Amino acid sequence: MFAFTRARRVALALAAGTALAVLPALPASAHVSVSSPDAVGGSNGTLLFRVPTESDTASTVALTIELPADTPFRSVSALAMPGWTSSIERTTLAEPVEVAGSMLTEVASSITFTTDGAGIAPGEYGRFEVRVGPFPEAGGTFVFPATQTYSDGEAVAWAEVAAEGAAEPAHPAPSLTV
Repeated sequence: MFAFTRARRVALALAAGTALAVLPALPASAHVSVSSPDAVGGSNGTLLFRVPTESDTASTVALTIELPADTPFRSVSALAMPGWTSSIERTTLAEPVEVAGSMLTEVASSITFTTDGAGIAPGEYGRFEVRVGPFPEAGGTFVFPATQTYSDGEAVAWAEVAAEGAAEPAHPAPSLTV
């Protein structure tokens, strides 16, 4: 019995040590971020925006996400979420642009999610899904500046892009490499 308990303690100690060694390498998670389970060049993909409420006293009540202007998407749609509404802002282009064989004269430039309810409380996070595409065949890195609005009226712009090799800025823009 003693050997089993000792072996179990050693295994737990090793697991804890490994977890502590890995923690410094993890990216900051307290910012608006984007990921995708299925984005590939030449295809549509789902963007998952994670939005933590960093305020101790106010809830997140709105999120506006800017879409890439230099590589517009032909299709943009938001997943319906109970208690939230979404609106897609469209921009008429000065010159048509070709995207995946289609000539576009108007593109989605941003998408805004708002709630009339309680929003995302302090210490919680929300997840917003947007289906876009197609991504350019060659892929690339896509930046999605976002503005998070709190119930007390404060707005935080997650729009800073770090220079290559520089430290992460205070308010990094969500970005995705495809």
